[in-house]
Amino acid sequence: LASYHISGDDVGFILSGNYDNSLPLVVECARGVIANSSSSIDNFEWSSYYGGNIDDYRTRITTSSIGNCYMTGTTGSTNFPVTPGAIQTLLNFDEDCFIVKFSSIGNPNTHTNVLWATYYGGSGLESPAGIALNNTEEYIYIVGNTWAGNNGGIPTFTSSSGGNFNYPPIQTNFDDGFVLKLNDDGNQILWCSTIGGTEVDRAYAITVD
Repeated sequence: LASYHISGDDVGFILSGNYDNSLPLVVECARGVIANSSSSIDNFEWSSYYGGNIDDYRTRITTSSIGNCYMTGTTGSTNFPVTPGAIQTLLNFDEDCFIVKFSSIGNPNTHTNVLWATYYGGSGLESPAGIALNNTEEYIYIVGNTWAGNNGGIPTFTSSSGGNFNYPPIQTNFDDGFVLKLNDDGNQILWCSTIGGTEVDRAYAITVD
């Protein structure tokens, strides 16, 4: 657990519990990302807001071995700052998922540390619940929940250039879980599948072996 501490003009974090201080420390915030190499304010690296004109909620975050940061969440913003070549450049419904990859270097104030950002969603509400990288950090896996129902489902495939969405419907009008696999450049859906039966089914976390 972490709490913030203010001393004069400095803002830092106080950690409780055991952690490995030889590894980068990431403190998650509701609408941004704060990366730190230790609990000391002297080692503070960067922080940033990221979002658009409506509510944007960070759900989960993970980091790579070289310090890149992957964040997923839910957005209702019509102007969420996606990057050129994104697999989805427009909000499809009231709320879609977003996925952002931050570099370990760059200027967060001008978002030059944003490597890519995209919407992801179909004709209903989508909410991510977990994110993970494979061992070689070539692929990104996201698990979440969709309420697309018989309105058309969620995008399950795109070509390498983006576009060409397939929208097979999920099985019922109830909630279903989904699992999404992206390439590390964030410009290709490698596959996606809904998970569920005839009642409410939800996914909450994912891990990769």
